[in-house]
Amino acid sequence: MVRERGHVRIWSVTGRQPAPARRALGLAIALCCAALALLACWAAARPGLRHCRAGHLDIRSLTIPRWALFAPLAPGCGLCAIEFLRIVLRGEGTLRPGPERGGR
Repeated sequence: MVRERGHVRIWSVTGRQPAPARRALGLAIALCCAALALLACWAAARPGLRHCRAGHLDIRSLTIPRWALFAPLAPGCGLCAIEFLRIVLRGEGTLRPGPERGGR
């Protein structure tokens, strides 16, 4: 989704901006998304590491180490952050030009 910029945007705000402002807004959005993804990565890794060190188990249908519940979250959020940072470093931003209003 990140790589193909398949997320929802508010065209009523971004579509009315001139191209330089739209580009700056796209870069700012990508930076915010990268920061939030890094925060989510840290928020998932912290309890996962804590449960790993303590050796906690999660007993439901299957008995598994509790850290395994958090294991896919941290790398996944980290990869999202990396992709957002790549978008920023390439200078692309997250907003693609959309259809023009008022005519076809």
